[in-house]
Amino acid sequence: MKTPLASLPLKKGDTMGIIAPAGQLSDINRFHKGIAVLREMGFNVAFPMDLWPGNEYLADSDENRASEFNRLLGDPEVAALIALRGGYGCLRMLDKIDLALVATHPKMIIGFSDLTVLQNYLYQKAGLISLHGPVVISLGDAAPPTLERFFLCLSGRWDEPLVVKMLEILRHTLEPLGREVDGGDTGAGGGQLQRLAAGRGTRRSIERSRSGRRRARFSRSTATPGTRSAPGSRSC
Repeated sequence: MKTPLASLPLKKGDTMGIIAPAGQLSDINRFHKGIAVLREMGFNVAFPMDLWPGNEYLADSDENRASEFNRLLGDPEVAALIALRGGYGCLRMLDKIDLALVATHPKMIIGFSDLTVLQNYLYQKAGLISLHGPVVISLGDAAPPTLERFFLCLSGRWDEPLVVKMLEILRHTLEPLGREVDGGDTGAGGGQLQRLAAGRGTRRSIERSRSGRRRARFSRSTATPGTRSAPGSRSC
C-alpha cells in the first residue's frame, strides 16, 4: 500500500474533466442536467464534443477510455475528474492507466458504482484518495442536501458537520475509521460491495494489511450518491 496521496481542494472557476471509463451515454437530458449543476456550483466543465462514440455497452474502446483518463489527468487546466456514469468497464482499462502520471498529477477522482474498481486500484497502486460521490448523470436528480454536501467535499470542507433533522449518527468509539482496535493503522477501503465481491481472489481485490486484517467500508449496489463511504477515499 502506498502512502496516501490527496489532491488539492477545488475552488470556483476550476475545471472538472468528465471521464467515461465505463458505460456509454444513454440519456442526453440527464447529462445536460448534470453539467448544469456543476456550472451552477461555479465550475467549468470539459468533455468531448462528440460525447463518446460508444462501443456496444461501453463508452468507447478500452484503449480510448484509458487514453482519455490519462490525457485529462495530465492536463494542467483540469483540476478534478468526475465520471459520466458507472455500469461496467473500469476493470478492462486498469492496465492502461499511467500510474506515474497519477503520482505526479494527483487529482480527485469522483464517482460510484463501477468507479469502485478504479478508485480502489488507484489507491492501492498510487495511494490516490478518491471521492465516492455522484456521477454526472445522477447530479440532476440529487436532493439539495446531497448537492450541498457534495460541494463541501469538493472544496475540501470534509469535516463540516452534517446537520439533518431526525437523524442520529452512530459512532464506534473503540474502533475509529481505518484503525484496528489493537492500534494497527490500515487505512480504509471499500465502495460498492458488488464490485468488490467480483474482484475477490484476483489481483484487483482489496489488499490485506500485514496483520492479515483489512478494514473496508461498503455501499450497497443501489447506493444513493453522496451518502455512502468510499474506497481508499473520503465520502460526501
